[in-house]
Amino acid sequence: MAALLDLLAQAGWETTPLLLLAGYITAAAAERAAALRREPRDPLPVLQAFHRGLGEGGVPGLIADSERFGAQTAYVVRAVCDAPSGRRQAAAAAVAEAERRLGSGLLWLYLAAEMCPLVGALGCVLRLTGHSRPGAGATDVAMALCVAGLLVAAWGWLAGFALERLLRGRRRVLEQTATELCEMLAARGDRP
Repeated sequence: MAALLDLLAQAGWETTPLLLLAGYITAAAAERAAALRREPRDPLPVLQAFHRGLGEGGVPGLIADSERFGAQTAYVVRAVCDAPSGRRQAAAAAVAEAERRLGSGLLWLYLAAEMCPLVGALGCVLRLTGHSRPGAGATDVAMALCVAGLLVAAWGWLAGFALERLLRGRRRVLEQTATELCEMLAARGDRP
């Protein structure tokens, strides 16, 4: 690994695009992970709190209480409670929109990961054709750029797959929460 870093240091400016992409992938993954971690992992505590809130403060208390469980959970609760009719359809649409919001940065993360091998290959070609600092070890440095591009891409793909797994879990919790909330409101006979 130290040899790879030494070769990348010799490459000079050709490493800059890879470093920028690696930084973007890391920042995007950290931001999406933080957003996903703010949403509940288990529907049971959420539903228990909603049941208590519905009994104590009615629908307005339930909506106010939902804010502490995450922005997308609150969005789903507001959509279900405010639906004039067809709460289940409103719940399904709200869950789909919440999932879209939670997964909004994944496309760009994957795009950055897909670009990394191409950027590494471009640096390799520039180095081998002599368009950038030619010199001894040009082949080694060129290969190091290709390897670095693949490593950064692998990091992006792994981060994306981990985030997709978290997103699937949060979607499941949102779906269960919306379904149970529809049943709670129907049992009470509440209308918006």
